[in-house]
Amino acid sequence: MTNNVTNIRGSNVGTSNSNDGGDGMESRVAKLEASVEYIQKDIGEIKLDIRELRSNHDRDFRILFAAIIATALGLAYLMAQGFKWI
Repeated sequence: MTNNVTNIRGSNVGTSNSNDGGDGMESRVAKLEASVEYIQKDIGEIKLDIRELRSNHDRDFRILFAAIIATALGLAYLMAQGFKWI
């Protein structure tokens, strides 16, 4: 039986001549860092938009609630007149 195992400790497998980690690792990391900066900026903008929507939501709910109360009081008034309570 023959030994088909190759020793790779001394070989230059997966390395390049520069000290960037091989295969242009430094440039890829720089691109990822730039992308992360843009993602963080976008997340900050999304958080601001959500805060604005929540404040608008509260205001819209108050207006809707007031309209429902006014409608209920108007219907109660019409019913009271219909039954000759007023």
